[in-house]
Amino acid sequence: PPPPPPPPPPPPEEIALLGERVVISGLAARPEYNGLRGTVVRSAAGDRLVVEFEGGRSLAVRIEHLIPAAALEGADLPPAPSGTRAAAAAVPPAAASTQSEEDLQLRAAIAESLGQKPPPPPPRQPTPPAARRSRSSTSVSVLERQAAHEARAAEVLERVRSFCRESGSPFTDPDFPPAATSLFRDGRGWQQEGSSANRHRAGLGDLVWLRPSSLLLRPDEKQLSAGGIDVSSLRSLFRGMGVGSSRAHEAWEVVRGGATPHDIRQGALGDCWLLSALALLAERPRLLAAVLPSRVVDASGAYQVRLCAGGEWRTLMVDDTFPCLPLPSPFGATRGVPAFGCAARRQLWVALIEKGAAKLHGSYEALEGGSVEEALRTLTGFPTQRLHLVATDGSSRKKGMGGGGKERARDSGGEEDPDVQWARLLSFHEAGFLLGASCGCGDGGEAAAAAAEAMGLLVEHAYSVLEVRAVAGPPPPPGAPRGYRGSGARLLKLRNPWGRLEWRGDWSDDSPLWTAELRAQLGFPEAGRRLPAGPKGGGDGDDGVFWMAWDDFRDYFTAVDVCRVRPEWAEVRSAVSIGGALAGAMGGGSGPHQSLRGFALEVLETTEAELSLLQPSGRGGGSGRSDAGLLSTDLLLLLVSRPGGSEGPTLGGGGLRLVESSEREIREEVSCEALLSPGHYLALPLSLRPAHSDLGWPRTVLRVGSAKPLLCEEVAVAPSELAAAVGEYARRGSRHRAFDGMDLFSLQDGCGWLLFAENRCAALRFTLSLDLGESFNLLASRSSLLTTDSLPPKSAMLVQVLSMAGQAACMMRSRFQFSQAPALFHSAGAHSPELAAPIHEPWPLEGDSRAGGRGTGAGGGGGGGVRG
Repeated sequence: PPPPPPPPPPPPEEIALLGERVVISGLAARPEYNGLRGTVVRSAAGDRLVVEFEGGRSLAVRIEHLIPAAALEGADLPPAPSGTRAAAAAVPPAAASTQSEEDLQLRAAIAESLGQKPPPPPPRQPTPPAARRSRSSTSVSVLERQAAHEARAAEVLERVRSFCRESGSPFTDPDFPPAATSLFRDGRGWQQEGSSANRHRAGLGDLVWLRPSSLLLRPDEKQLSAGGIDVSSLRSLFRGMGVGSSRAHEAWEVVRGGATPHDIRQGALGDCWLLSALALLAERPRLLAAVLPSRVVDASGAYQVRLCAGGEWRTLMVDDTFPCLPLPSPFGATRGVPAFGCAARRQLWVALIEKGAAKLHGSYEALEGGSVEEALRTLTGFPTQRLHLVATDGSSRKKGMGGGGKERARDSGGEEDPDVQWARLLSFHEAGFLLGASCGCGDGGEAAAAAAEAMGLLVEHAYSVLEVRAVAGPPPPPGAPRGYRGSGARLLKLRNPWGRLEWRGDWSDDSPLWTAELRAQLGFPEAGRRLPAGPKGGGDGDDGVFWMAWDDFRDYFTAVDVCRVRPEWAEVRSAVSIGGALAGAMGGGSGPHQSLRGFALEVLETTEAELSLLQPSGRGGGSGRSDAGLLSTDLLLLLVSRPGGSEGPTLGGGGLRLVESSEREIREEVSCEALLSPGHYLALPLSLRPAHSDLGWPRTVLRVGSAKPLLCEEVAVAPSELAAAVGEYARRGSRHRAFDGMDLFSLQDGCGWLLFAENRCAALRFTLSLDLGESFNLLASRSSLLTTDSLPPKSAMLVQVLSMAGQAACMMRSRFQFSQAPALFHSAGAHSPELAAPIHEPWPLEGDSRAGGRGTGAGGGGGGGVRG
């Protein structure tokens, strides 16, 4: 008999995958394999390929469930920064990549969209010193930079969607799969923190992951009851949920018509801080479009979310599977209600952005608790600040809560007159800045919390501030209500992200204080046209939006978060190293020879400028970030004038003048603003706190925004320049006069203390001994709390930097002794302990205008003296 015919060869697409690394996606029969990476080792029956995983496991999978790993992995080189004016170094031809720059950038963008960090570039041949140049950039319009990012991201998204169409399988994100690892910090279950969180989580039960076709946003109340579900319990659990028409006849859209704050529904997750910020963006279509470039529903289920993490923009790829509470019959096993944030009118934008934020931070649980300030910074990339309010009795308000848990933003406090605060808020609103508010009970405890809730407010909760208005009106009559000032009222319009529960005091929806004129002026519906709300909210007239007087606002709210949105400005962003100032101190950093880096700014015409220094938040550990395990450190940003231009002075301070500085704080962002005249400036991003471990300092980003374009170049900074700049910062503290012309300055900032000494005498040495041994919970930059230093004539030095060792309370207690002697009596050991960090090196006061005459000692004796 003739031999049997040979088996048909595998299809070309199967041949192409043999030996390749692939990712499993959309496998319904074995969902535990979705997201796993393996290698295709051979063909199998039924048009299947055998994929082998680590540990020896293997599985036969149809080709439509395989995504080539090469399409999802990082590139050989990261994408080139936008606005680069000069390359960092010339690449020799022998070291150049064989791939095109376009392919390298695209592959890196794919990795970025999946939340992965591209691998470091391949080693390059050393460049001759003469060819080495610092990075130099021109500030670029915020909108221009956004357009460049979106164009690159759109190409990545289309490639992924095209692959899904060809394979006939929807996209399942392998790096944030529909599994417990994406729900919980530990990958197993909710962490038990706080009774409020436990109460809401206890009602969740087991969640299922569903795509939009299986979601039911607003099930009918009769259907819910027929299905055995207690509607009142469901309302309590899903705080922003209502009941009514499901609009099931309408197709899903990412954004239907235009997004509105009323679309937002908060679920069982304590992320009102994020949803309050989204409510503000809903009224700014351009800002919302920047976060969500994917504006059209696609059958592939692949979307992109653009977020700013630690000052760096990241475009994250997400799928459209969402955690849901399963509904029993008559809905069927595959139907469910979104467990977390969602949008009314069958829209996906809220759920997609919330999922992108969860992926950025590692899990949905990582979104529990936060501040509106943090959310606005993440969603817009613009600088933020916190305005702390003061109680009406003049006492300082304590930290407010950001919603769903302990506030993460550090209290930078400071009292201000209420009229000044109001003027600032009004100015911020008129400038188009975004505002959020934190409701807290201060020191009042449970009684104050109960009083707030009786007025319709929620403590430990975040609200959106939609309007700040000073309205005209008749002169206040005797006994006029709070809110009237002069010939009008100071009012704020707020929104609760739950979409219900409103303020019940003066100026609430149905308050008798409203007149027809005021309603017309503020565009507020007449009382007769608003339906009354139920006792627990949820009625048609209770939409979570309300007005209240400024004085009442200050009684119940502890802080206002401000995001300075200026899309028309130019900006430049650059990763920076902040640990060089303390290199060699306490074993931190990369050793005593770590270079000191700063940024030379060339201003061509007078311009407003704002500088920000940012670090990762550490929320949830991040998503595959190499610095996820690092604790936050202190940040300090100094801006000094630099007469020598980009080359800078070579000796001492060289005429450096401190133009502006941020506060030194342990937080995610510090910033400062200044009006800059044409000239040369130096921006110094610093950390003055010893590193926590051998890992060094966290990755930080410097952002320079300006009304007019400017030039920014990374440059080396001489130790004397650094010491002089920090000395000018410390010199703002209180002065302790030792002798005539010899002073010790002590500056307390948001992270500890700086001690700075000056010897302006022309012929005397200044010796000081400091004993800080009784201080508590402080880290010393000199590795010892006992120091002795001898300053030669006409010199200055930063003697010690004390930084908080943790978030707990700290205390500095000092004893000091001063002495002076003629400079000819020079001792060999001028410093004890030896100076290991460049920031402590003494620098000359040559030509210093503050130089004084020869000092006179307290004890005489040949011109010398001692004081203690």
